[in-house]
Amino acid sequence: DAAGRAAVVAWMREFSEFYDAFAPVFTGFSVAVRSDRSLAGASAPVSAGFGQALRPHLVLDDGAVEPGVMASTIVTMIVRANLLRIGSGGLVGRKRFVEALGATVHRTLVGPVPGLDDGAAGPRPARPARLRSSIPDLSPPAGRTLSPQGERMRARIVEAGVEVFPKLGYHETRVDDVVAAAGASHGSFYRYFEGKDDLFRVLATEAAEKLIGCIDAFPGGDDAAALHDWLDTWFGLYAEHGGIIGLWRETQFPDRALEALTKRVADVALARLLDALGEGAVGDPLVDAM
Repeated sequence: DAAGRAAVVAWMREFSEFYDAFAPVFTGFSVAVRSDRSLAGASAPVSAGFGQALRPHLVLDDGAVEPGVMASTIVTMIVRANLLRIGSGGLVGRKRFVEALGATVHRTLVGPVPGLDDGAAGPRPARPARLRSSIPDLSPPAGRTLSPQGERMRARIVEAGVEVFPKLGYHETRVDDVVAAAGASHGSFYRYFEGKDDLFRVLATEAAEKLIGCIDAFPGGDDAAALHDWLDTWFGLYAEHGGIIGLWRETQFPDRALEALTKRVADVALARLLDALGEGAVGDPLVDAM
């Protein structure tokens, strides 16, 4: 009911304030895990405890979904949405965010509530003007045609970057590491890329294009089988590119072009998610997309 919704929103407000206060610690821990895998186990008890605390509040039909999966999904939704809010540069204010995400979590916990989730909340907020529909094209410059051998060498360097960057971290990765993994020379590397920043821009853009393409294929309506198929595709793509996406999300880049690309792609992803949700968003479309 309305009182339950208000209680979840109040809790979400406290969580967001806590997250804001310790955001650098959360981000720094995620980066540290990549260089010291023994740290990964340190976060498991916290995540498990968070999910365990949520389980008694879940309203699930018997056998409809595994409670642990639902709890983990809610935990991920809350944490990632707060991360996007902080990284969006003021795209959505905290008050609006807290109220909308609290409502979404409440719907997930207990299902839609008549009078709260039937469009009675009034007109939806306007779509932010800064959200764009396309990301920059970082393919080789027009007029520069690569030979089949050149295409293969460039692909080897790209594949090596996908392997090396997540393993070593952005700041620790050197061109030497990439060319060694690719079995290429420095001359070959610099024939296709200006430096490691340029290579990472290409890797990040390629990963983003595939994930955004998957967003565009998001199935509307209530066809559960279609949604399951879409999720299989999404998680498959994330397994393939998640190392680069995760590193990209967590890293503070000294290169301004990379920082600008990060913001541009985040805005494009949100724009495409808004398009995918269409009129189907029950709550605040922008926060639902986040």
